Amino acid sequence: MNRLWIIMAVFALAGCSRPIEDLKEMPPKIQRSALAELGRDALVDALREVESKTPISFLKVDEGRVSPVQEVVQRATLFRSAVKKTIGHRFEGTIYNNALVANFKDFKVILYYDAANGSNISSEEFVIYRSVSAGSFDVFSVDVNRPDQTSSYRYAVTEAQRAN
Repeated sequence: MNRLWIIMAVFALAGCSRPIEDLKEMPPKIQRSALAELGRDALVDALREVESKTPISFLKVDEGRVSPVQEVVQRATLFRSAVKKTIGHRFEGTIYNNALVANFKDFKVILYYDAANGSNISSEEFVIYRSVSAGSFDVFSVDVNRPDQTSSYRYAVTEAQRAN
């Protein structure tokens, strides 16, 4: 009887233009069997659709750091080192995409600045216009406005668009 359901499911899905909608209506045990019969392309499409609904769970910013951007005011001499002035700050890091098949682009990242006592001073949100394919990473750099009282910072990806 179970074999009959699988055969019916495969024939029903083969005649549909969008087999994913019909597959969602089936019981879980029959879904697994039908997906095994459909083949690799249908599995990849189904997985891409699932991954694209929750991009935040597959994206991570790692190795992030806020570093000062300095300008040389007076150059170094034989007896003195160069005098530098901080003219801004830059947030640099790496975006990792841990998805199996879904590619993402246009990452919205929020950066929280914290004081020495742990309270939140301010936050800054920006978009990184890059595309990261599945299972890979990309390095980015963004100019930010860091408050003077900042002793630490936190960051997280809040949103992303599907690239494929």
